[in-house]
Amino acid sequence: MVTFESLVCGNIVRRHARTFALASAFLPLTKRRATYAIYAFCRLADDAVDRAGPGGREAVHATLVSLRSQLDEALAGGFAGPVMHETAWAIRRFNVPMAPVDELVNGVARDLDPTDYRDWPSLAAYCEGVASSVGELCTHVFGVVGGEVNRTRAIGFARTSALPCS
Repeated sequence: MVTFESLVCGNIVRRHARTFALASAFLPLTKRRATYAIYAFCRLADDAVDRAGPGGREAVHATLVSLRSQLDEALAGGFAGPVMHETAWAIRRFNVPMAPVDELVNGVARDLDPTDYRDWPSLAAYCEGVASSVGELCTHVFGVVGGEVNRTRAIGFARTSALPCS
C-alpha cells in the first residue's frame, strides 16, 4: 500500500541513493516500502552528523537522541513525522530488532569525534556501527528462508568485515 509516509521515504531514497533505489525496485512492494523507510531513518541520522558545523557536537548529539526518541514515540503509536511513522511500521511489520537501530545511531555519532583509524580492527569496529548494522536491518526486511539458523548465518554474512588488502 502506498501512503504519504512511504512517498516521503521513497523521495529521500531517490534523492540520495539512485542506484539503491533502482535495485530496490526489484523488491516486492511491501519490502521495498520497508527498505525505503529504514534507509530514510539511516539518512536522517547520518545527515545530522554530516551537516554538523564547528562546535555543534552537543546539538548533533541532541538531534540523534531526539531521532531515537521520535522513533520510540512512533513505535508506541504516536505520530512523530512521516519517516518515523514509516520506520516504526517497517520495524513492526518485519519484526526488526532495535539493537541494530541503536548500533547505527551510535555508529554515526562516532563521526562527531574525528578519528584516525590506524589499524584494521579499529576501522572494522567503526564499520560495524555504520554499515553492518544496516546489513542486519535489511536482512530482517528481505527475509531469509530456512528458519532462525539461516537468519543467524545471513546476519553473520551481513556483518562480516572483509580482510584488508595486503
